[in-house]
Amino acid sequence: TDTFRVIRFSETSSEFAAAPVIATPENIQNGLAYVESLGGGGGTYMTAGINRALDEPGDENTLRLVTFLTDGYIGNDFEVLKLVDEKIGNSRLFAVGVGSGVNTYLLDEIGSRGRGFTRYIDPNSEDLVAAAKELAERLHSPVLTDIEVNFGGRVSSVYPSQIPDLFTGQSIRLVGTYSQAGPMEGTISGTANGKRVTIPIQAE
Repeated sequence: TDTFRVIRFSETSSEFAAAPVIATPENIQNGLAYVESLGGGGGTYMTAGINRALDEPGDENTLRLVTFLTDGYIGNDFEVLKLVDEKIGNSRLFAVGVGSGVNTYLLDEIGSRGRGFTRYIDPNSEDLVAAAKELAERLHSPVLTDIEVNFGGRVSSVYPSQIPDLFTGQSIRLVGTYSQAGPMEGTISGTANGKRVTIPIQAE
């Protein structure tokens, strides 16, 4: 029942198909052939890719996962992040930077604001196929989504305010102001395997 899209962006954007396609074996092979046909060229303007990926609202009963892949330095940070904030909706955004010439600040912010994560791949020291498989496995296995933390009214100014989803092999760190010394009881809640769960937490 999954669908997928493949979007190429530089100064403009183009797409593998006119609409999302069902992930049948035939469509997957055609999508791979489309990727193989792509070549480098032009500038790296992520706004074209973001607009194309997020302009149309996703289907009501699906969760849209968007992975941005780049090996170039992307500028106009604030314009890109403003677009992300305006158009993300309930989508999850992930960023993959290949090589050492990428804008790490921008990609980190996309992963953070998109409630996903950012992954950097160094072709000189990593096996690209193994790195791609590891990335796909992480995307396939979220441990906890739509996370909310209740600190029992004892913590304020929590960052990040929008907590990202938790994926296998990943940790999430929250920073906040603890208003009063002493023990605290709270909860972590989220969705696991389609069900809402609540985990009690205690802190001294």
